[in-house]
Amino acid sequence: MFRNPAALLAAMAGLTAITAAANAQFVTSITRPVFSEGPTTVYSVDTGTGVSTAIFDPIAAGLPATAPGFTGLAADDANRILYASTTNGTKSDIYALDYTDPENVVATLLFSTSRDNGGSVVPGPVIDGLAFDTTRRILYATRVLGGSTGTEGLWRISLTDGFAEVAFEYEPTSSSNYAIGGIDYDADTDRIYLSDDDDTGGRNIYSMDAGDLAAGLTLVAPYPAGVTDVDGLGAGGGFLLLLSDSQDSDNTTSIEGNNGLHRRYNLATREVRTIPSPYPERTLATLGRIDPTGGGAYAPSLLGGPACPACAADFDQSGGVDGDDITAFFAAWQAGEACGDVDGSGGVDGDDIPFFFVRWEAGGC
Repeated sequence: MFRNPAALLAAMAGLTAITAAANAQFVTSITRPVFSEGPTTVYSVDTGTGVSTAIFDPIAAGLPATAPGFTGLAADDANRILYASTTNGTKSDIYALDYTDPENVVATLLFSTSRDNGGSVVPGPVIDGLAFDTTRRILYATRVLGGSTGTEGLWRISLTDGFAEVAFEYEPTSSSNYAIGGIDYDADTDRIYLSDDDDTGGRNIYSMDAGDLAAGLTLVAPYPAGVTDVDGLGAGGGFLLLLSDSQDSDNTTSIEGNNGLHRRYNLATREVRTIPSPYPERTLATLGRIDPTGGGAYAPSLLGGPACPACAADFDQSGGVDGDDITAFFAAWQAGEACGDVDGSGGVDGDDIPFFFVRWEAGGC
């Protein structure tokens, strides 16, 4: 019998509340083109409070000045890794950002993208959005062509060398019906969510079954009112998180109303909430000078996550084994954090729960 049944029941009863608290973070990036003004920074956004926290400056880290920010972001939150893309000519460079210590994010260049061209390997594609399937450990990408040159579709990027292959073609070269940029994978629904800026069939959010890509695109919802350009998308915790551009870069006479604000779409209720963002304010006087674009991903443990304890029983590292350790464990486990992998299997799953309680009841490690 557990030594503190009341604490166990309280922790289990509070599981829903813990989950909601963990689903707060939306990581976004602002990419400043070389002709623009304004910041180039990666932020973590608490979608409950609307507070944005700067966590990483790509320029300060020495990224190329021709593409000083990230066009695509994807999170492997359990292992605290962000995958990020920058434009480099006809290809994209892919970085891994270790955010184990959010105050000292380490960026590592993994590779540049390459693809097959009639039997020969050439640079490319240029990436607009990234998504990481944490269930199958697959990195996906999308690029926006509007049907002008080459296949428009969902690409699979090798984590070994950056070689890209089309995983699903949703538009051939001959048509121009989609302009899908922002994408993200949601482990809760096992679906990939995609944002389409093209107005041919209405600007919409779609989803794909990650286990059956051949089933194609499923309409989720039209864009929220006033939104015409979604650069980054995050998915998780029952929400879709949208990063909208400041305006259409082709429009130099008026502001369309995007204004870089975040939108949070509730998948269950279909309610939309507008959230402040750190995008620079764009006015008629600054048109053509501030034109940020960016990427987005869902990363609930990006800020303030606990360091993994040396002792699985004393999970809150208080120096004693008590009921507070149960609450701390479930908070980490529900968030999918690496600390929740107490059985050392390399993944956060249901096996971690009995493993933790055996250790906790024994009061040792």
